[in-house]
Amino acid sequence: MEKDTARERMTTRERMAAVEDSVEARLRRVRQRLLPAIQVGVAAGLAYFIAHEWVGHPLPFFAPISVIIIVGLSGGERIRRALDMSLGCVLGVLVGDLLFAPLGAGGWQIALAVGGSLLFASFFSKSPLVANQVAIGSILIATIMPPGAEVTGIDRTIDAFIGSAVGLAVVALVPSAPLSTARQEIAKVLKILSSVLDDVSTGISNHDLSEMTLALEAIRGTQSDIDAIRSATKSGRESTQLSPFLWGSRRYVTSLSRMVPPTDNAIRSSRVLARRALVLVEDQDTVSQKQLWILDQLSSIALDMSAIFEVNAKVSQAQGMPALTNRLRAVAAETGLDVLDLGAQPPRGPYSPFEGPAKDANNAAAAEAMHADKASSGSGCSGAESAFTTPQAASSDAMDGKGGEGGEETQPAQPALSASAILAQSRSLIVDMLQICGWSRESAVAVLKPTSTTPAYPPEVRKSFFTDDEAGASE
Repeated sequence: MEKDTARERMTTRERMAAVEDSVEARLRRVRQRLLPAIQVGVAAGLAYFIAHEWVGHPLPFFAPISVIIIVGLSGGERIRRALDMSLGCVLGVLVGDLLFAPLGAGGWQIALAVGGSLLFASFFSKSPLVANQVAIGSILIATIMPPGAEVTGIDRTIDAFIGSAVGLAVVALVPSAPLSTARQEIAKVLKILSSVLDDVSTGISNHDLSEMTLALEAIRGTQSDIDAIRSATKSGRESTQLSPFLWGSRRYVTSLSRMVPPTDNAIRSSRVLARRALVLVEDQDTVSQKQLWILDQLSSIALDMSAIFEVNAKVSQAQGMPALTNRLRAVAAETGLDVLDLGAQPPRGPYSPFEGPAKDANNAAAAEAMHADKASSGSGCSGAESAFTTPQAASSDAMDGKGGEGGEETQPAQPALSASAILAQSRSLIVDMLQICGWSRESAVAVLKPTSTTPAYPPEVRKSFFTDDEAGASE
């Protein structure tokens, strides 16, 4: 049976191998590039045919070259590339015919032609593509296409126009899915985010620096993936402008484009979180069980969110996002300053609103807690309360002379500075993930448990992790 790497929790090392080097990832990359490859092939052949058969150019090699440069596999800014390509060809012919053709071929002539062409092109445009085409045109005219040759500079310019027009026409008439690549890239980033948070939680629990170091390096290396998301959204937006078949998808393209900034912010927040977690372990400090629970829940939510983006259906997002926002709201309600208390425990109840392993783990913890409550009913405290000593309790014991052996006073446990930073970044991460789900920043911040007496936005926090309906069901 094939492994479902999309929904499976794994370490960052395993995740990077799965999303980059696995056979599944390679096949997915081939599928993503199948239609763009067909577009380029059809457009290149058609451009050559038009330039050779209809226009009568004997060697129209620049027509298919223009198609490859304009359309390519990368997509994005095709109209701009077509204009730059055409402008570069015109300027290249002008510079080559008027200035450098009489010089002939040779080392110093080529050096002068290239340097002068680049400076001349810089005056008209800041685009590197324009500068490159002007320099190439000068070299061609000064060497293999001198005045009087069978293929002239004017022919090359016409070929470039033909290639540009055919390339844009093929993109418009044979469009690809406008944001399929963007969704796949977002899913990839969210998978890595999930694995990093999982490794951070495990690393803090086990004081394991190696996995946390690898996770930090992995999350730092995701900037290229963020850039790929931005490029893919630009390409999708341009496809909806060029192709009449995709005009109905413009609203969806705009909606998905708005998810790019919060995705970038989520990665940045996780980088800071991973770095502070590494410092925490290096200092031999720790965080509360509740903080580890928050990291585990965010990891699970990020993984489920990636699975939604990976499915090629708008219905999947419409059905899945509300459930994810409810889960994020539930976690946000538990991110108060009490998390810094080293004795803080995650919320427990008769059953969890989460699905999968998180739900099973919560059920088991709830059963254990209720059993402990019954066992300790005569002592006046619950099992959860008797399982640990809070810093405040430790401080009280110390004042009463009960904290240490022989009546020695003990210092209460204080949260490390890195623990505060981890909590802050966890809250930021919740806001970012809610924005990925389509919320505004103001609404996302409002569902966080307040940590200030004067919050910027009126709090809209859930009263408890388990809703009233869930509490009623447990009675």
